[in-house]
Amino acid sequence: MNAESHSRPRSLEQEPGSLQGEIWSQFRAVLKQELKTMIEQALEEKLTAHLAARSHESAAGRRGYRNGHCRCRP
Repeated sequence: MNAESHSRPRSLEQEPGSLQGEIWSQFRAVLKQELKTMIEQALEEKLTAHLAARSHESAAGRRGYRNGHCRCRP
């Protein structure tokens, strides 16, 4: 197999500075930001469930702290 067989199809190639290339570039930037936001929200939800308390919340059943320090007694 040569290098050409692993390249993108010609229909997806954009020349630098072209309108299509600019649109794809902006699309990738927006997609990257949206994925980052979704992952951060999912991690926040899992951490809140694991600790049994939201960020900066005082809760009797809290099982730890977000910065790694806990003076909790088991």
